[in-house]
Amino acid sequence: MISIDARFDALAASYLDEMKMLAKRAGNGHFDELSAGRLSRRQYANKQFKLAWNTMQASFLLGGGALEHGLARSYLRRMRKILKASAVALAGDLFNGRYESGGLDARLTLWVYTVAGAYQRGMLIGFPLARFVWKLGKTEVHCRTCLFYRNQRKFGWEWLLLEGQGILPQGRGLECEGWQCDCKLKRVRRRR
Repeated sequence: MISIDARFDALAASYLDEMKMLAKRAGNGHFDELSAGRLSRRQYANKQFKLAWNTMQASFLLGGGALEHGLARSYLRRMRKILKASAVALAGDLFNGRYESGGLDARLTLWVYTVAGAYQRGMLIGFPLARFVWKLGKTEVHCRTCLFYRNQRKFGWEWLLLEGQGILPQGRGLECEGWQCDCKLKRVRRRR
């Protein structure tokens, strides 16, 4: 799983645990135990969306973003739509038995990468005049986009300009489409 810093890592681990517990409550699509507290498909999708949305906002704020910023509103509005559709799709897959033989943990981990993107966008919006450097993650094979941006230093506002093209760690504009991108932007601290 992606690792950015201690604050984000704690949030991400908690988020993944909560998603796994929620999926267990859904019963992997077996409705014969609804009376035992199982969730319906719709209930699961709604709870998954709310959990993802709340965690995404928390991650964004933890990164330093401000919700009232115009870029933040635009980004979060777009992500809200994506999360809603993704929660419905995940519920469909879960309740249609797609994960009866495994693979659910890997799918849920992808949701953590989305939250990591929110954290990093929060940093850029919150600190537009700070410098950030692109650091490669622990992924064994990196895409050409990540390799191109490796060790490049830019101001937060410069990285935000690239966001329109999806060029940020975990961004959809990367050659790898960011699904399992473990790269991160690290704030460059001035030497005193």
